[in-house]
Amino acid sequence: MERKRKLKIAYVIDTYDGIKTGGVYSAHRFIDALRKDHEITIVTTGEQKPGRVILPGFYFPFAKNLMQKMGFIFAVPKIKLMKKLFKEVDLVHVQLPWWLGIRAVKLANSMGVPVVTGFHMQPENILRNFKIKSQFLSNKIYNLFLSKFFNKSDGVICPSLFAEHELKRFDLKQNSVVISNGIKKDFRPMDYTKDPKYQGKFMILVVGRLAREKRLHILIKAIANSKYKNNIQMVATGNGPLKEELIEMGSHLPNPAEFLFVSQEDLIKLYNTADLYVHTSEVELEGMAVLEAIGCGLPALVSINPTSASGQFALSEDFSFDDDDYRQLARKIDHLIENPQILKEAKPRYLEMASRYKIEDSIVQTEKFYYQIIDNAKRNGPVGKLNTALTNA
Repeated sequence: MERKRKLKIAYVIDTYDGIKTGGVYSAHRFIDALRKDHEITIVTTGEQKPGRVILPGFYFPFAKNLMQKMGFIFAVPKIKLMKKLFKEVDLVHVQLPWWLGIRAVKLANSMGVPVVTGFHMQPENILRNFKIKSQFLSNKIYNLFLSKFFNKSDGVICPSLFAEHELKRFDLKQNSVVISNGIKKDFRPMDYTKDPKYQGKFMILVVGRLAREKRLHILIKAIANSKYKNNIQMVATGNGPLKEELIEMGSHLPNPAEFLFVSQEDLIKLYNTADLYVHTSEVELEGMAVLEAIGCGLPALVSINPTSASGQFALSEDFSFDDDDYRQLARKIDHLIENPQILKEAKPRYLEMASRYKIEDSIVQTEKFYYQIIDNAKRNGPVGKLNTALTNA
């Protein structure tokens, strides 16, 4: 693609600092890459830094403790501040469908500024953390997201075909494009030696927020039911509201589960020295941790769930298990321990799969989408339909 002019972009997201949830982590990576060629101003809460417009934040009183543990705070829209910025930009990108996001989309529309929305939050992310499993409530939230957010924008970026399908199920009317969160080139096979304390053990790695929808308790129960539990070491990296509960549960394993908070360098070492990555989450729009794992050539055993896209990374039956069936997960782990050649043969196949998810390609696709949205808005006004087909190429 021939690069067009440098863009001025307002990137709107409630939380940008602190613990990185999927949507926040994705924003960091894309903003860092886009800033090489474009001028990005982040509209968010938190610390005042160059290139930011800072808004006040708030917690829901009944959920303050949970939100603090998750490292998330809502932003209070300040229309005058946002309007001043939006007058100067070519495009507004809104990452999350909360009060700030909805008001930002509405303001951009009223000003005639093209606006793109990102799909990084499922209703289940909210409901599961309140121990609610209700299709009725999930549908209501989806309908709200569509009517007030996605269908009010000029275009929607979805991280997977699954994500796009979910929005279309609830009558997405606007243009959409599938753009993977991608894998940074740092996440690649490297020659590391397994930490001495893990030597001789079958090391299972888990990466991500320690939240209810990630369901790490299923893995802990599976290990406890494994024939090889005395030889398995579970290592989880990340933080979140269930950390203390999971540490307690994991402490009863023959080799107590380790819960770490590590640098990217140490994380890459773990990906390169673990024997298996296990993904138990029931709510995923893509699964960035799985992408990072396979980028390093680490085989991934993933849950197949109707509210998760991560099943797309299951290489075969050997690398998938049904939803929350910890007994089946234990059998799958045992099978892989007993058949190490399956893991060995899977590595090059996972690397080939990972080669299709380079973040550099995702950045090019995002730029192309931005340019198309801007050009279309010039022809038809904001929230117009694209006359050209949008592709991922």
